[in-house]
This record gives sequence, C-alpha cells and structure tokens, in this order.
Amino acid sequence: TAHGEEINYAITIPTVHMQPHRFRVNALWADALTGVGVASVTDADANPKMRIDYTKDGGNSFGPTRYADLGAQGQRFKRIKERSFGIFDHNGVAFRFQCSAAVAKGMQNLHLDADKLAA
Repeated sequence: TAHGEEINYAITIPTVHMQPHRFRVNALWADALTGVGVASVTDADANPKMRIDYTKDGGNSFGPTRYADLGAQGQRFKRIKERSFGIFDHNGVAFRFQCSAAVAKGMQNLHLDADKLAA
C-alpha cells in the first residue's frame, strides 16, 4: 500500500486480431517476474495470484476472470499457462493481467497459440 491505498498492478496488452478472420485462442503463456512472496498473514501476499481477463469489444467490458498462481515466497519467475479462451471475431481480443499482492511484479513475455478460422 501507499499512504493507506492499495497499489494495483495492471497490464492490458494491445488488441490482437487476424483481420478479417475469426480465430480461436488455444493457449496463453505469460512469463511473470514476481519478485518474491512476502511472509504475511494475508494469503494474497504469501501466495500471490495473477488475475487474467479479456475484452472482445475494445475494452468496453472485460469477460471471464481466471486466477493463476504467481509462486510462493522466494520464487522470482513464474510461467503462467492458461488454455481454451474460445473464439474471437474481427474485433480481436485484448488480455488484462492484474495483481494487488505486495510483491515486485512485471511481465517479460507473452505468447498466444491461436488458429485462424474460416470466415
């Protein structure tokens, strides 16, 4: 926290699309730089999680939320892998990653496994 207010870490990637085609996102890999979990009485700080959601409409609304473990105390790098995000149209998809735990955070790489679908 800073001055009593929680600092929320958030990254929203630019929209990914296969214009003019629809596409299916089979998997997402994100290399998270997690610092270290801190010794804490709160589970959020001791076992931090990354919240992952996405938008199909240019950021007007964000859809289903998933939570990925960022690793326990002492772990500095975590490869997050999530599968089966579904089908997206010509508007594409943008993913948002959020975390509020008191650990150093960053994102090093992001990879999508996606298939172009017939129009």
